[in-house]
Amino acid sequence: MKQITIAGRVGRDAEIKQSKNGKTYASFSVAVDCGKDSTGEKRPSVWFDCTLWERRAEALGPHIRKGSFVVVSGDVDARAYVPKEGGEPKAVMSIRVGEFTFGGGGDEQRAAGGGGGQHRAAGGYGGGQRPSGGGGQQRQAAAPAPTDDFGDGFGGDDEIPFD
Repeated sequence: MKQITIAGRVGRDAEIKQSKNGKTYASFSVAVDCGKDSTGEKRPSVWFDCTLWERRAEALGPHIRKGSFVVVSGDVDARAYVPKEGGEPKAVMSIRVGEFTFGGGGDEQRAAGGGGGQHRAAGGYGGGQRPSGGGGQQRQAAAPAPTDDFGDGFGGDDEIPFD
């Protein structure tokens, strides 16, 4: 499989469902901003359909809300289809999520039960497979303690000589 990492805004709240074989999954979409072209016109966003599986779907799905900034990594798949109403063929990019991080701070981190750090869920692809080092558990990254890396006598943010 091909791996991809994207950062963007959630386009719709996660829907938590059961597959035909009884596994829980959460599906949601993420829009990635493509910036502007050489004339200054905004390029259209690229959309990805994302799926979290089993325990991570149950734990994180309720907190994935439209507008939240997220970083998603996982196996990517692309497929083409012709809309039912006819017209031009379209493409769908889907990601089977391997790692998920709430980004940007603020409401999405508070909703996930955190106090300001990034929340990550890694590993656990469902079906009993687990990449090494994963475990499908929610982890909170701790901020490093301030240090005097520059040897200038200032020990951290509390001693910054300007406002």
